[in-house]
Amino acid sequence: MARKIHLNPWRTDVKTREFSQVSGSSQQYEVDFSSVATERGTTVSSVTWTDQSGGQIVFATQSLTDGVAAADINSETWSPTAQGVRIEATYADGATERAYFTIKFKQLGRRA
Repeated sequence: MARKIHLNPWRTDVKTREFSQVSGSSQQYEVDFSSVATERGTTVSSVTWTDQSGGQIVFATQSLTDGVAAADINSETWSPTAQGVRIEATYADGATERAYFTIKFKQLGRRA
């Protein structure tokens, strides 16, 4: 089951969400830009996933369908601190929108 983030086109703040996941496991994350695109009267033409934490995160099986960006995310190393992820959508009209979240990669049997 994917972990989902739905963007509110009328938001006035930026909220970073935090997830946790076992290191070495793959988890699908979805970021839904479709509401923002509909409000703007455009479509999402591309997305870019970026590791903001020094290259420990691996993005696999990336897709974009009807304004929903999806990627399987994994990290082979655990970390006691959250690792940052940025997703940037580019709309057909040239505008961009960013979403952020963090992941705490945990090691089974270890409390971090």
